[in-house]
This record gives sequence, C-alpha cells and structure tokens, in this order.
Amino acid sequence: MKTTVTTLALATLIILTPLATTPADLEKMAVRQSAMKFIGAQMRQLSGMARGQSDLNAPYVAAVGSSIAIIGDSLSLWFDDLPEGYPHADSEALPVIAANRDAFLAQAEKMADAGRAMASAPDALAASFQSLSSTCRSCHSQFRM
Repeated sequence: MKTTVTTLALATLIILTPLATTPADLEKMAVRQSAMKFIGAQMRQLSGMARGQSDLNAPYVAAVGSSIAIIGDSLSLWFDDLPEGYPHADSEALPVIAANRDAFLAQAEKMADAGRAMASAPDALAASFQSLSSTCRSCHSQFRM
C-alpha cells in the first residue's frame, strides 16, 4: 500500500513538474494530455473497487483523490494563454475551451472538489466515484472531441 501511495505521489509530481519550467505550447499540451490519461487510468482502477468487483484499497483511493484534486487545481495554469490556432491537431480538446475558459475552469474546480471528497473519505468510494464520473462526463461532453 505504501508503494502505491508513493508511486501516485511521484506520478503527480512528474506530471506537474513541467509547469515550473514554463513549457512551450506543445509541451503544455503533452502535460495536459498526460494528466488526463493518468486520471483515466486511475478511474478504470477505481471503477472495480466502487462496484465491489475488487477489494477497496483506501490508501490508494485517498492518493488518487488527492492527485486528481491537484490536477484539477492546476488546469488553470495549463490553459492560461492558449496559442493561436488552439487546439493543436493532436489534441482531443475542443476550441470552445478558449471561448468558454471560465466554464471550463468551473468544471476543473468541480473535478478538484470531487477529488478532495474522494481523498477525505476513501471508504465512501461508491458515492465519490459517481460524483467524479459525472463531472468527467459533463466536461467531456462540452470540451472534448
């Protein structure tokens, strides 16, 4: 369990480290995509636990929730100055993010809040997973191809 929590904390740090170096636009896109893929992979792992198909690992759930909250809180930095021609051809993000940045960041805040709820009550995974999944679906329906 300790290894899982340490690995998740390290993964979050790796995802967020490029922000400190003010990466170029394509590097920012790569960081955003890596963060979203990380969340998707963790949601797949949590799904079985939330449905009772696998054993609940509370420290893992708490670490994932914290990581998702950090990513949600960081999205404003990754979408701070979208380049001309956004999004890049390799992106699944819709151009509407630039036009509706406030609405997009409101979704990011909901994701961060859902992550914090998951982290603070890992034994209540079924409810927090449902809330986080709903937030993901809502954002994807508006802002992802």
